Amino acid sequence: MGTVKFSTPVNSSREASQHSKKEYYIEINNEYYFVKFSEGFVKENTLSKYIDKEIIIKGEIKNGKWEDGTSGSIANKTIAVQPRIGKYVTIDKIIK
Repeated sequence: MGTVKFSTPVNSSREASQHSKKEYYIEINNEYYFVKFSEGFVKENTLSKYIDKEIIIKGEIKNGKWEDGTSGSIANKTIAVQPRIGKYVTIDKIIK
């Protein structure tokens, strides 16, 4: 059982943070796990209905890269995106 949270990632680059996507986290026992949608079956539009609500999920806690560490274009500039690594959760199903 955990609580759904979301935020805009903190980024030292003002320009990059203006184009950043909001991120979802699941808080379980006072620990926050990044939600990696690309590996689960539940998508952002479904999870967004549960922000600040407690839910029970079927999923998995994993450790690894949150996103690819590839170059991206932000405001017509190519920048190297440093991959974030750590614990994250994949959500296969929201049970309640």
